[in-house]
Amino acid sequence: MRLPSKPEPGTKYKFEVLYNTTDSIEGAQPCDVSITQPFDGSGFIDYAIAANSGFQEVGDYYIFCKITGVSLDETMESEPYIGKVKLTYKPISFQWLSGGTGVASDPFLIKSVEDLKRIQQAVNEDHNQLTSHCFKLDGDITFPQDWEPIGTVDNGKTIPFAGQLDGGGHTVTVATGGKPLFKYVRNAVIKNLNIYGEQIDGCGLVNGYFVDYGDDGDYWNGTPECATLENVRLLSGSSTKGSGIIAGSGSGANTITMRNCVVEENVTIGYTGTESGIGSFGGGHFNGVLTGCTSYATVQGASLVGGLVGGKGESMGLCSFTNCGFAGTVKATGDWIGGIIGGGYKSESAPNTMPVSFNNCYVAADITGNDYIGGIFGGEGGLMDALNECILSNSGYYGKINASGSNVGGIIGYYKGVNTLTKMENNYFCETGGKVTKAIGTVGNFVIGSGKSPFATRADAEAWLTNAGSSKTAEEFKNGTVAELLNSGDTSMKNWAQGPDGYPVHDSATVVVTELKI
Repeated sequence: MRLPSKPEPGTKYKFEVLYNTTDSIEGAQPCDVSITQPFDGSGFIDYAIAANSGFQEVGDYYIFCKITGVSLDETMESEPYIGKVKLTYKPISFQWLSGGTGVASDPFLIKSVEDLKRIQQAVNEDHNQLTSHCFKLDGDITFPQDWEPIGTVDNGKTIPFAGQLDGGGHTVTVATGGKPLFKYVRNAVIKNLNIYGEQIDGCGLVNGYFVDYGDDGDYWNGTPECATLENVRLLSGSSTKGSGIIAGSGSGANTITMRNCVVEENVTIGYTGTESGIGSFGGGHFNGVLTGCTSYATVQGASLVGGLVGGKGESMGLCSFTNCGFAGTVKATGDWIGGIIGGGYKSESAPNTMPVSFNNCYVAADITGNDYIGGIFGGEGGLMDALNECILSNSGYYGKINASGSNVGGIIGYYKGVNTLTKMENNYFCETGGKVTKAIGTVGNFVIGSGKSPFATRADAEAWLTNAGSSKTAEEFKNGTVAELLNSGDTSMKNWAQGPDGYPVHDSATVVVTELKI
């Protein structure tokens, strides 16, 4: 709800939200709502109204918002302004599902592809987003060849799946040449799910993305997240045309959160080898956070190709990686290629874009591409002077880089602009081809003397570069020297252990804390 101005001095707004089954405020009953003020704009003020409880009976409801200006002592008030909206309540029935009530502690049980088709129908045909409805697989399910993913567009409006799906450790199998489970999602939670498909026409789980400002389309009223994915696994023998799990997100605020997801060995991401913006987990428009995610896949593509994610999406969206690993192969023909992520936000329209961050990550992979290639990160092509602190630390690369260009580094290929908010330290690499000798292939510019967060002197900038990362021998990677160094960092998670293949990996006994309640 948007008002044109703040209350006059000495006054305040009084809100009443009422409902009626007829088009009249006479006899209307109070609604149980919470009202917050999320945004104070220039020349207007926005309030968010959220229902604390829903309607129980099917039918039409008229919702009235009555706004009155009152004095602070509430002895005087103005004539009220009354706004109205009509809602139709039609509950969806899942009586055909065998068990469950649809809440997190007692989810609806999905036993067959026919059950999934009913959910598909509820979203794609009935346009019910299934917001907060909880489902759980009760067995493995195989999709038919003509499966249409859940989520659609009707008259220009995207209808996403907004519920929760617990795979229960079961596997969904995509038909050869078929589409994945979802097309569009909003605030979705998907966990404990295995995916298999010999040749998936698209991504492994979510095939599309869209700029999502919510049902009202108003950014200032709050933007939903895209999805939270936890313990999702793409199984050995699978291949995808697009990214392994999800294509990307629309707005920078449509965050994707992934925790403890895995792409197994003998998986091919990008089976055509011609796709750009591709990675094991996310594509070239990724805004989100990956924690504890690992891939062993072969990732193939043209430009903006990463072991885990192709590239960052919108300029002010998050894009960070913590405690992640890639031990596969990256084969690309173009630019902006990396073992974790191919590239940051490259447009010159946002020189202060939020940077990509990585911490406590490892890559053990051969990487092939043209230019702007890093063992961890292809680089930042648009960032000139960061406004946000980023951590690029405590990470290691081991493998061979095959590149044609000159912007190639053992950790980062190219970084357009560096200031003191770029916290890069305690990184190590062993490029087994012997051609890459620098941690960062090229730094376009150091911000010195003036700017958002400049270095005081050129000497300070050079010291930063020296501390950013260094080359180590294969023996130092193998004998525990590098693992010990990685554990010594101030921001390290200190869970490095010597792996069996000659490079440090994460100790499998370490638990990634995702939520702490006291």
